[in-house]
Amino acid sequence: MELELYIISGCRVGEKISLPDVQQPLQQTLPWVLEDEAIELRFRVPRHFANATLELYQHEIDATRIEYSDTSETTEFFWVPKISGYGTEKLFHNYFGISELTVLLKDADGTIVDLVSFQPVQVAAKATTAENVERMFDYLAGLSSEALHSVFSATRHSAGFNEGEASPSQALERIENSIELIRESLPILIHRPITRLIPEHKLISPSGSEEMDDSSIGWLLENLSVLEPDENPDQAHLMYEDQHYRASALRMPVLNENTDIYENWILHGFVDLLIREAQGLSQKYLAVCKSANKNQSLPRGYVSFFDKISRFKSHLIGSQLNKIDSMTDTLKQIKAHLDMRMPVTRALNERPIITPRVRINYVYLDLFVDVIKWHQNGSVDWSVYENLFAIQSIPDLFEAYSYFRVVQAVNRYFNSTIPDSEACPVLETKFKDGSGINLRILREPDYWTPEHNLSKNKEIVNSEAFSSRGQYDYKSRGQSGPYAKRVPDIVIEIHRPESNEIQLLVLDAKYTRRGKAFAFYLPELTMKYVHGIHRREQEVPTVTSLTILYTDNERSEFSSFHHGEMGIFGETPVMPNLQTLGLILGADRNQDKLQPLVTRLLDINGVRG
Repeated sequence: MELELYIISGCRVGEKISLPDVQQPLQQTLPWVLEDEAIELRFRVPRHFANATLELYQHEIDATRIEYSDTSETTEFFWVPKISGYGTEKLFHNYFGISELTVLLKDADGTIVDLVSFQPVQVAAKATTAENVERMFDYLAGLSSEALHSVFSATRHSAGFNEGEASPSQALERIENSIELIRESLPILIHRPITRLIPEHKLISPSGSEEMDDSSIGWLLENLSVLEPDENPDQAHLMYEDQHYRASALRMPVLNENTDIYENWILHGFVDLLIREAQGLSQKYLAVCKSANKNQSLPRGYVSFFDKISRFKSHLIGSQLNKIDSMTDTLKQIKAHLDMRMPVTRALNERPIITPRVRINYVYLDLFVDVIKWHQNGSVDWSVYENLFAIQSIPDLFEAYSYFRVVQAVNRYFNSTIPDSEACPVLETKFKDGSGINLRILREPDYWTPEHNLSKNKEIVNSEAFSSRGQYDYKSRGQSGPYAKRVPDIVIEIHRPESNEIQLLVLDAKYTRRGKAFAFYLPELTMKYVHGIHRREQEVPTVTSLTILYTDNERSEFSSFHHGEMGIFGETPVMPNLQTLGLILGADRNQDKLQPLVTRLLDINGVRG
């Protein structure tokens, strides 16, 4: 089955794009559309269905026309753009990046009986739209690696570091510290290594005073040609028939210091380990940054999302890759020095045993302890980069941008000295104020229906009893399946231990304009979140605030649903409070009202910074 896209406006009018369902072989290069193209969609299925809904980035669009074939048991669904005084509706208006299209096939009762997903399509945007992407990526790139990790590791996409795991930047720091330790120790290792004395037999020019052992005497008896008569008995090696003889050459045992021992095997293996770790980090950096195929045939004036994210990746990890290259070169130089001055026949890469000779040699002891730490370390957690580089559309990017902005605002509420993004330290997502109130910042938490299997042992549930079934109809809310939940973008969870009450402050990020944020999303999400999310057996409202965040680089306007003093900045703010706020994406982002909004929300809910 294929979803057919017909271009009905713009420079490509009349062209058709076919998207196969994901069960079929997919096209190597992503098909593309332009954000300002009007598109009609058609989908034919080999049996009768009552209706179909097109899912496009959290939007559900019912088919505008349905045709049944007289000759075969097929149904064809049409999604035709509306025409208004502003022109023909653009399906991907204000969208940028990879779009995944899904069709939900329904029976006469409105129940979903089948779901078909199609190959993603790339939506190219005008240069003006692409500027917003650059602004958001610039903000994220300005955050320190540890700030990114501290926040992303607390999201539902990453359960956080397992014990022993480290971020990539921490892994780099480990290697740097170990290199520095080896460099400081290298002069002593080269000039005074741990060795063992091993007897070796060598040919020498004797003086006559040598004390020969059995092996030397045996060699001399096998090589009598080296004997010369010598009248000086003090220099003679033997006497035969009253004649003294002295050997001109003699094979004697000599004690040599040998570095080919266990302790040095471990040090050579440690350098090899660090080289492998550095090279492995480099390969992983490149792997997580690998982009999908770019499309080079876009019309003039349009931009691919891949171009923007590739620039972000280069900016974010370029310095790390350069650092890894430098560290690898240094380690190879150290390895060459060791091979020349402290040669061994093997290198051991294993957790070392601290031998008595190591225990009394502080240089070796420090290095062995460092090796042991490396063998105790866990794996590297790449979830941050995987999450960041999985962003493939401007709505997803705005959600991530908004989440970090909110986290930063809450951190500043508890610590006003936290600097701007360029020097931002590790960010916290869990807090406890002076009165014992616990606070958490959650990203996209799942709140399932009360009887859903995944809501067992969960305190907070999706409490809606009914779901819409068409414009003027409804049905009982399903208690199973993947859609029986609500997933707000950002939730500030406040837990009061003394009363055992939980309050949720919901902030939802919508890449949209001011009017739609207030007139459409605010009432829609009020029903879904404020009235649709509750804590079991808690009589007071659970969601006490809903804020729609949207993009607004000009005015960053704040709009409260409640009049005057009843809004959150008034003297008598009501609860639940409802509002929208435009976020500035550019360098003057601190001029928007997000920080005052977060500060006021926490103040009126009794949280003390």
